[in-house]
Amino acid sequence: MRINNGYSRGRKTLSLTSLIDVIFLLLLFFMLTSTFLRYSNINVASAGGRGINADAAPKVVLRIDQNKLDLNGQEINIDELVRSLNGFVTTGETRTVVFVKEKVSVERLVKVLEVGRNSSMTSLILAQ
Repeated sequence: MRINNGYSRGRKTLSLTSLIDVIFLLLLFFMLTSTFLRYSNINVASAGGRGINADAAPKVVLRIDQNKLDLNGQEINIDELVRSLNGFVTTGETRTVVFVKEKVSVERLVKVLEVGRNSSMTSLILAQ
């Protein structure tokens, strides 16, 4: 004997309206959280293994630490970097060797290189 409890065993349909709403909300979320920044490239060339004679070696040395910059033995602020590098260009020096300490973040290195690129120096040589 079959008892009818009021429930039908038919196939239930899924409402597409709620599914479309969820997809729209996800699309809106990802559009608002993504960044629209244009990333720039910094060309870094290897110095190679060849030696340089002492006369051709750059006279400007920049050491990058996580909290400070050292330009030829003098501690400088990152805001003073372009002015200081341009001061060396007036004396005829156009290349700078950049030494990076071990714990320096990549973000800090890129920021210093971008600021240095705004100076009149023709090349920044990255060394270990």
